[in-house]
Amino acid sequence: MTAPLSLGHRTDLMVLRLTGSEITELGPLTLVRTPDNPAYRWGNFVLVNHLSDGPVWIRAEELFRGAFPGETTVRFGLAPSPAVIVLPGHIARLQLEGDVALASGAPPSAPVPDGMSVRPLAGDDDWAAAQELQRVNNAYEDDDDVAFLTRQVAAYRAAVERGSGRWFGAFAGNALVGGLGVFSDGGPDARYQSVDTHPDWRGRGVASALLAAAGRWAFDALGAQRLVIVAERDSAAMRLYERLGFAEVDVQLRLSGPLSALHA
Repeated sequence: MTAPLSLGHRTDLMVLRLTGSEITELGPLTLVRTPDNPAYRWGNFVLVNHLSDGPVWIRAEELFRGAFPGETTVRFGLAPSPAVIVLPGHIARLQLEGDVALASGAPPSAPVPDGMSVRPLAGDDDWAAAQELQRVNNAYEDDDDVAFLTRQVAAYRAAVERGSGRWFGAFAGNALVGGLGVFSDGGPDARYQSVDTHPDWRGRGVASALLAAAGRWAFDALGAQRLVIVAERDSAAMRLYERLGFAEVDVQLRLSGPLSALHA
């Protein structure tokens, strides 16, 4: 019997579908592929819906190897969010990570900082600035990382242009100093993506203003009934979201590591 998806994975899959990923459900396994962006690590993985069944893990590894030939790093999402995790010995060699999924049933409230404006992106220059902001915040320098980011931003823009979401920017004059996206497939949940503030502008209320503006729009334009966001536990981002009224729902679990570790 498969387990219910954690809120983080469920809304991740929603955004992945909206931005062009291929998602194939195979009983206790879900294959996620993003052919247009093969370097997108968590756009190319296997989601495991039944953690305690040993044969499922054999199938999961076989599915990953077949779907991503030549890949040396295996990536498994763990669908449920159990209090106690028991993994087969060889799977337990992989690194387990968990991010917190938080939700709010109402848009947050926050003022726009003095001298700034918050609005949706409009046109090539805005989107180029949004990509550069993400590059700076993620310290992407090599060609592979920049190519991944270019494809990812293009996918977000295409989803926005199809009406599935919107990307908001915070501007100081003409300079983009913060940004984020919000997306929904028409269901009750809207999911934030890529909350970014330029390092020189942190601590000034930029992210709060963006979250508020995007949240209001998601409720009004997308018909959202709940806003979802994911953050690293005990991080500054999580503390900010909690101050704005978001509360923890569950944990989004992932396993990754060298394929060779599975047979060490």
